[in-house]
Amino acid sequence: MNRIDQLVRQNAALPSPLSNIRKHVILVICCVSLFMNYLDSTILNVALPSLQHAFNADEAALQWIVDSFLLVLTCLLILAGSLADRFGRRRVLVTGLVIFIIGSSGCSVSGNVVELAIARVVTGVGGAMLVPTTLSIVRNTFTDRADLARAIGIWSGVYGIACACGPLIGGILIDTTGWRSIFLVNIPVGLVGIAFALAYIPESVAERPRQIDLKGQVLIIAFLGLLVFSIIEAPGRGWTAPLTVLGFTVSVALFLLFLWVEARQVEPLFEIRFFSNVAFAGVNMLAIITFILMAGFLFLNTIYLQQVRGLSALGAGLFTLPLMISIAICAPISGRYLSIHGPKLAMMLSAPLAMSSFAMLLFTRPSTPVGYLFVAYILLGMSLGTVNPTITHTAVASMPPEQAGVASAIASTSRQIGSAFGVAVLGSVAATFLHRTLSSNLAPLHLSTILQARVEQTGIGALSQGFGNASSQIHRVAGASYTDALRVAWWICIALCGLWFLVARRTTTANALEASIRSGADQFTEEYA
Repeated sequence: MNRIDQLVRQNAALPSPLSNIRKHVILVICCVSLFMNYLDSTILNVALPSLQHAFNADEAALQWIVDSFLLVLTCLLILAGSLADRFGRRRVLVTGLVIFIIGSSGCSVSGNVVELAIARVVTGVGGAMLVPTTLSIVRNTFTDRADLARAIGIWSGVYGIACACGPLIGGILIDTTGWRSIFLVNIPVGLVGIAFALAYIPESVAERPRQIDLKGQVLIIAFLGLLVFSIIEAPGRGWTAPLTVLGFTVSVALFLLFLWVEARQVEPLFEIRFFSNVAFAGVNMLAIITFILMAGFLFLNTIYLQQVRGLSALGAGLFTLPLMISIAICAPISGRYLSIHGPKLAMMLSAPLAMSSFAMLLFTRPSTPVGYLFVAYILLGMSLGTVNPTITHTAVASMPPEQAGVASAIASTSRQIGSAFGVAVLGSVAATFLHRTLSSNLAPLHLSTILQARVEQTGIGALSQGFGNASSQIHRVAGASYTDALRVAWWICIALCGLWFLVARRTTTANALEASIRSGADQFTEEYA
């Protein structure tokens, strides 16, 4: 462990004239900016049923409302990190806040799903500038290993705080003033972030910033966009439909082309060579897995709480508070533990906790007791809150400080890839099995052919739309069908938790961790010595 500490300190040893008070003010500013980004997503989750009613949206439309933001965020994160290193981290942060405010304003006045999705794309452009830039600023502000671990723990805990506040704030706003107000809340938060960033954050750039890789940027947008499109549209078009198969095939080809192009770039958008060591590759894989679980769970569980259990937006927000609070509590604790004992125990313990949570969710029914759900939510929150700081720190600490923007962007991109795939994959799986089970479960009701076809065609809308005198029976059957479909999604989550455990076990060996840090040191020596 002494060798690991020595290598970390060598990589992190940058002089800093900032006082401790100013360092912590900068940390607060970064956390406020990040808070706005995460608050937007968590508020949106509780608004999905309201948006479904407002725009008569189907499952695919709801997924696009969420993933239009996540896709843009994912595709532009690395570019934003490079721009921050080249043009100034404070400048990119402030620009991101301005664009985020503009996008949120557009969301608040949207008149249909297409307009809302476009406004979410604009918001995603701003959000892409916030995540890697704030982490890069934190990484370059706190140079001591222990201080950095604690700062990253706090930075990671912002997600839990935003998650805890989002459903509650969103529920109050939606139930009192309507869904449009959930986007307007970003404006004052963003303005405060801009004012304080200009006043307190010193401008910083990398001594030798990276070149902009336009080829790689275009290819990653095309690959991820087409892949997510194919996944989301598959339930409606058919998983074996020619267009769906073509979409998946071209996605694979684009991914292989992306790897080929990046391997031949002097300064690629995506540093494939960083993945040559086990630890860095492993924690990025864990980031993808954990955020697939988190984003997929929030998307599906929100529909369950409001559409199946009949809760209001505020009620659904209160139901998820145990999950969010446990994330907010465990993240800083995990960061402090990490600074002393390293990441192994946190990574290894968090996987069984998540697996236990999804195992409990397998038995969820429309009338499952509240206490039972709370226990499952708390276990999942403890797991995600514990693992997230360890992922961030292990990924970023092994990279040279001069490339903090790129390194943090890669780690953040892995998270957002997981989020986009979580909504797309788990949402599509649930939608597919809902359609399959709904037909057979409706048979005992002996509905007319026309009515049954209408119910089956509405899909998720069958949970809440009116069907005349048969509405209550159809809602009951649709709710049971949805929980049946959720079980398939939860089984996938359990399998991912098993993979999580295996990857964590391989990633956290002493040799893997030391190799990761040495790899970062070697890259630093090669490029900047």
